[in-house]
Parts: sequence; C-alpha cells; structure tokens
Amino acid sequence: MAVFQLLNALAIRAQRYSAIAIRNVTVGLATLVLQVALGASGLGISGLLLGWGLGQLAGAMSLLRKSGLNDAGARQSYTLRQGKAILRRFRHVPTVLAPAGAINVMGLQLPVILLAALYGPDVAGQFGLTQRVLTAPVALIGLAVAQVYLGRLAAVRRAGGEPPVRVFRDATRQLAVIGTGGAAVLLLFSEPLFLWVYGSSWATSGQMARMLSIALLFQIVASPLSQTLVVYGRHKTQLAWDSSRLIIVGSTVYFSSALDASPVQTVAGLSMATAATYAISWYLSWRTLSVAHAQWRQEQPPQQLS
Repeated sequence: MAVFQLLNALAIRAQRYSAIAIRNVTVGLATLVLQVALGASGLGISGLLLGWGLGQLAGAMSLLRKSGLNDAGARQSYTLRQGKAILRRFRHVPTVLAPAGAINVMGLQLPVILLAALYGPDVAGQFGLTQRVLTAPVALIGLAVAQVYLGRLAAVRRAGGEPPVRVFRDATRQLAVIGTGGAAVLLLFSEPLFLWVYGSSWATSGQMARMLSIALLFQIVASPLSQTLVVYGRHKTQLAWDSSRLIIVGSTVYFSSALDASPVQTVAGLSMATAATYAISWYLSWRTLSVAHAQWRQEQPPQQLS
C-alpha cells in the first residue's frame, strides 16, 4: 500500500493523469477478479483481504514505469545525502500528517460504531449500507478532482507567481454543480430507489440517504479542495480540523441518542454537523489561498500589478 501511494503521488506531481487513469482501471479490475476467484476457491474473508492486497500490488506495478520514477530529475535524489535531507524537510509527515490521517479515518467510521453501540446492529447496518452507497460517487468524483487539483496547485506553487485563487474558485464552482445535482437526486429519489434495489427491509437506508444529501453536497465540494492545506504547509490546521470533525460528529450522534431521537433523526443531525465541518474545511482552504494571494501582491512591483 505504501509503494502504491508513493508511486501515485509521484504521478500526480508529474501530472501524468493518463497513467493514473490506467492505474484506477487496473486496481478495480484486478481486485474484482482476484476477490471473486479467491472467494470461489473457498478462502472466504482471507480471499477478500488477499484479493485487495494483490489489487493494490497490480496498481503499483502499472505505475512503476509511468509515474516518472526513472526520470533524470527523480534519480538525482537517489542518494543517502538527499534521502536524509528529504527526511529532515518532511519530518512533519510522520509527526503531524500521519496522526491527522488516522483521526480522519476515525471521524468517518465513528458514526457507525456509535450507532451500533447506541441503537443496535440493525440501525448500524442500515446506516452502513447507506454510507457505502453514497461513498462510491464521492470517492469517484472526489478522488479524480483531488488528484488533478493537487497536481495543478503544487505545480503553480513550485513555479512561483500568483497563488491559484482562480483555480480554487473554478474547482469550487464545478464541484458545486456536481454536488447539487447529486443532492437533488437523493432528496427526490433516494427512498424509492433503495426500495427498488434493496427491498422493503432497507427502507430506513433510503430515508437516511435523503437526510445525508446535504452532507454529501458539502463533502463533494470541500473534500477535494482540502489538499490546499497540505500543499501550503498548513499541517497543524489540517490536524485541528480532523480532530474537530471527530469530536463534532461523535458528540452529535451521542447527544441525539441521549435526547431519545430516532435513528433517522440522529442521521439528520449528523448530516447537518458533517456539512458544517466541511464548510469550515472549505473556508480554511480559501483563507489559506487568500492570505498567500495577499502576500504575493505585496511582493510585486506596482507597475506589474497595474
């Protein structure tokens, strides 16, 4: 997984999006085929895990030659001295960003754990299905946009010049259109769609999906743009946001249960809390670029600004 992530990051840095697209297809197909084959052979859960791991390996292999790993610029850093310098420069990754990533995952998974503890496994199962269904388009859209945005943002910052405020605004506008369309579909059609696809026993999941439509809109817009904080070195800000999101979503579920709210009402409160946290994330990214833009303007000669 580490090799996979490193090669993917290198491909994003080099803006080799065709290689990333091939990697996406390779990982998806390899994982599906291997998990089905290993499951049919009787390995069960072990087959699912092994198939996932081999799928990641296939994705890494597809990027091995096309990520830019063997380019002249990359090979210059293949020395012990350069390695030590890189470790010193990016020591914040294990000390700040690694805990932030762990807390981020906890913030995504904590609602399921609390719903299981407070309402029982049936409610947790209903919410889990809803979350899996909604995660698919968010991951597909968010990952694709985040990779392109991250590549462009990092390239502009390395080259110097004006901070890409316009790029941020354009991405926000495009993501808002996509997110609004998805939220509208959920508001209008999530309940009948869940009934049609999964049956009457999963009707509660459809109601939960409708409640989560607002959170989905804000997540689609803000999540890909949160890479701004990493690119501009706001690592502690990212850690603070992840920690705050964990506390907010956990508190919302817990206190909703304490107030005898129904499971659907609890999910509605969770949706509003999640939307608020992603709105804060978007503001932090916009504020970071605005400050950088103001600093850039102060450094420019008056005739250049005119």
